[in-house]
Amino acid sequence: MSFLRYNEETEMVELDPRMKQDPVVKALYDSDTTEGKQNFQEYCTYTYHVYAKGHPMENLLPNERKRRVMKTYFADHKSNKFEKTKKVKAFIDLFIDLSYTSTERFWLSIKRDFEDLKAVVSEIPFKHTKKIQRVIKLDVSTDEEDQDIREVEVDVEIEVDNSDEKMKALQRAQTLIKLERDTREEVLKEKIEAKKSKTPKRLFEERNS
Repeated sequence: MSFLRYNEETEMVELDPRMKQDPVVKALYDSDTTEGKQNFQEYCTYTYHVYAKGHPMENLLPNERKRRVMKTYFADHKSNKFEKTKKVKAFIDLFIDLSYTSTERFWLSIKRDFEDLKAVVSEIPFKHTKKIQRVIKLDVSTDEEDQDIREVEVDVEIEVDNSDEKMKALQRAQTLIKLERDTREEVLKEKIEAKKSKTPKRLFEERNS
């Protein structure tokens, strides 16, 4: 059950009145001392637009969605204002727990992992340069004296093949892509099952027959 909804007439995110006495919700609401509970309204707005299912931004990866929400609704804020506040994080976790099935929560975690890995893969080059020390012979003699050849150490940049490391990272990404696809299919099956049965069977959730 999603306890936040978007009112198209007022263009505001609204809290289900039945959740006002929930300990997590109440603690966050009571902690807001701003006029008209402006901060609490912002918390609701952020949580809904970043985490609500069926949202126009749902296809974005988690951090991309956060950035889009912040740019659209909170031009002068950063997302960590919300995510790193203990009471707000508890509020977000409650929203996810009540809105998502276990499979959907797992799906969300996969998308987060993929986004993190995607950033790592982009930083791994197929080739990179490396500094090493080499000994070279240097003629330091002058016209007035015999030839003077000395060995000195100098820093030299060489190109190193990094394709093995790059391919390992790409293979990990491919594994996550397959896992994401399989989990997405399970989520779709659950939705179809939910429409057919009042007690749908869901992954990770056992039911008495």
